[in-house]
Amino acid sequence: MDMDAFAYWFITIRRDNMNVKLHKAALSAVSFVVAACAASAAAFAATPSAYSSVDEGYITSVKNQGRWGVCWAFATAAASEASLIKEFPDRFNSSNTDISETLLVYFTRHSTEFGLTNLSGDKWTTSWSDGSYFDQGDSGVAVGFKLLNFFGMYAENESYPYSSYSVPSIANENFTEAEYNALRNSYMAKLTSFYLIDKSEFAMVDSFNSQVKQLVMEQGAAILSYYEGAEESHGGSSYLNNLSGEYYYYCDQPYTINHGVTVVGWDDNIPASSFATTPEGDGAWLIKNSWGEDNRDGGYFWLSYYDQSIDNVVGYNYTVDGADDYYDSVYSYDASMSVGYLATGNPEFTSSNIFTAQGDELLTAVGFYAESGGKADVTVYTGLTDLNDPTSGTKAENFVYNAELSGYQYYPLESTIELSDGESFSVVVTASFADGSAGKIYVEGGESIYNNETLTLNCGEGQSFFYLNSTWNDIATTDYAANIMIKAFSTSLIPPCAEHTYGKWTLTKAPTCTEDGVMTRKCSVCKAKETKSVEKTGHKYVTSAVDATYTQKGYTLHKCSVCGYSYKDNYTDKLVLPAVTGLNIKGRAADALRVGWTKN
Repeated sequence: MDMDAFAYWFITIRRDNMNVKLHKAALSAVSFVVAACAASAAAFAATPSAYSSVDEGYITSVKNQGRWGVCWAFATAAASEASLIKEFPDRFNSSNTDISETLLVYFTRHSTEFGLTNLSGDKWTTSWSDGSYFDQGDSGVAVGFKLLNFFGMYAENESYPYSSYSVPSIANENFTEAEYNALRNSYMAKLTSFYLIDKSEFAMVDSFNSQVKQLVMEQGAAILSYYEGAEESHGGSSYLNNLSGEYYYYCDQPYTINHGVTVVGWDDNIPASSFATTPEGDGAWLIKNSWGEDNRDGGYFWLSYYDQSIDNVVGYNYTVDGADDYYDSVYSYDASMSVGYLATGNPEFTSSNIFTAQGDELLTAVGFYAESGGKADVTVYTGLTDLNDPTSGTKAENFVYNAELSGYQYYPLESTIELSDGESFSVVVTASFADGSAGKIYVEGGESIYNNETLTLNCGEGQSFFYLNSTWNDIATTDYAANIMIKAFSTSLIPPCAEHTYGKWTLTKAPTCTEDGVMTRKCSVCKAKETKSVEKTGHKYVTSAVDATYTQKGYTLHKCSVCGYSYKDNYTDKLVLPAVTGLNIKGRAADALRVGWTKN
């Protein structure tokens, strides 16, 4: 099969601008949509007819987002708190756990300050001059992608409190590099994986509900996106019904979502008659809102299973320092908030990322994007001898993973793998589906998200590969140049320093005319490394004038003396011969005519 046999799906970031390349697929920064295979309800464990994470003790107090448009941050924080409390009950409970929505918003909008990037040099560029970013929408999946690359989840910090009705003080901070790094590294937990369930991919509501219930039971809570009525902040929506202090919400129109909340339970037996407009059947989700305890029923309400605006549900899984699955470093080339995939039509498709160990480490886990119903046959190779062949080393680990839910999957290795500083290793994933449909490899996508925030993606040679036509192909050299969504997680063999002693910055990737370079510095004690970008040099043009002739226009040529790129401007018209005058016939012959003129 030749390269033209590829199909490339790009899943866009905005719902209101669904780009299509070859085949339709869509993913939204407000509402992420992925072409997931809808698993049947039978694929999941039986769930009770009613359940409440509030009753289980996993849910913290109701918060109030106030005037700001950061429902996504409050829902993300609430779901994350529940996940931590459920998984680490000896450390967290509903009384002592309070995630900082302020720091979550700040680092979501300021992920790569002071030149910090991932291994491929992907970078977020922001130009926020005030606290207006607290009015920018987002989604749980978008935050999930950033949490896996750039920062963690933070405890409430009294130095940076949230303010419901005025600009939070952090918006006026002008951090130094040291202050930014110290705050950025003060997280209480690190994300290992996130899962998403897109309602539009399910023909039957019961199948969708089954997955959501399983997710809530496993993680304690999840984020849900839906449309809230115009009078939302006052509880006066025509879709809302108040029955003796209990509130029931049902929207019978598939409106575009505008609000994110937290699913904390359900009850299959909530009567359809409880809602202002009668839905198709009984049952509702128990929702924790972020409009304060005075709103609705102590900050909670019931959302019908059959609400026509429900879009997707997202859940998280975390690790903390001291846990068996904790990691110090993540090896990653993808920094996007959107995902696309490549497919050939074959039932299996193999891809890989090659990484270089940044110190003496233990490889403890791998991560990869997968869809519900997907199967991943994963192999780790160490000590690569050919950096264009991910399988040229020693096979160190192999396992098969079956994905129940779509999302970024995290798999702790059965045995840790020791890596030496500078050693090349690879993670190879052969993707397929249980139903025999075409295997896919998942790649990053990027675009400007807001007027003040842009993601620049870099896909360098020697990073991501796919196997086609019996050979490994470097994706950076193809028309589909975008890094593959495969990660590796490690812990240092040398305990990290409380305060690093960094050496001088050294240039590890030279900047070019069009691409940023990378500088690296290493701690002399624990060998921890930091990177920062070096601004691209820009073209160094040599300008010359090319005179017009009778056959071509004149122009100014600007040619880069470094890379040879050139362009032309300042065009002048071609030369024109003056009109001939004084034309006369000098003589005639049977087969000739002699002509003369006086001026040309």
